[in-house]
Amino acid sequence: MSATSKGRMCVVAGCSKRQSDGVSVHMFPKDDRQRAAWIRFVKLTRADWTGPSQYTVICSNHFNPECYEKQCTLMVEFGIPTKKRLVPGSIPSIYPKRKREDLNEAFLESPSRPERMVVAKLEKKRVSILR
Repeated sequence: MSATSKGRMCVVAGCSKRQSDGVSVHMFPKDDRQRAAWIRFVKLTRADWTGPSQYTVICSNHFNPECYEKQCTLMVEFGIPTKKRLVPGSIPSIYPKRKREDLNEAFLESPSRPERMVVAKLEKKRVSILR
């Protein structure tokens, strides 16, 4: 079986899932803001990536369960074959587990959410002291 007959492969680095692997694949959205968020998600795993083509997809492994329409989720749980549909505005947020040395440097350098919150609180205190 050729690669094209197996379906499109997920563009996220470290993920090689295809629709034939039992996951849903999602084409990049047309909405500019949402599309930009998807592009940023992929670029955090692939620094050299130039952007999506008309065939580029991200698989369902990178979306939280809340990103899917409840009706589709129930159908899948009951064994009824259906393509999982994303709720409008959904953004991928689950990165594949990878070795630290394989991650994009930009991804490694961005502070975690708790670190950002601590910095924001300290900055707020500093500003209030200066007033």
